[in-house]
Amino acid sequence: MAFLNAYFAWFACAILSIIILTFDYAIQSNLHPENPPSPARMAYVLVGFLLFTLVWVVRMLAKFLRPPDATPGS
Repeated sequence: MAFLNAYFAWFACAILSIIILTFDYAIQSNLHPENPPSPARMAYVLVGFLLFTLVWVVRMLAKFLRPPDATPGS
């Protein structure tokens, strides 16, 4: 359970970052309509999140798809 708690806490941090950066993008777009932020900025944020999620899922699968260690005497 400790592993899952820590692992999902990192995922929650990534989602919070996405939410904060998306709100910042929307606020900057509305405050400066004559010079809005580049759409590439949000694309980089989304690509970064997708890469993080991909690595996160692969590490999770690597942890739980391994067969349990055989302990002597069991």
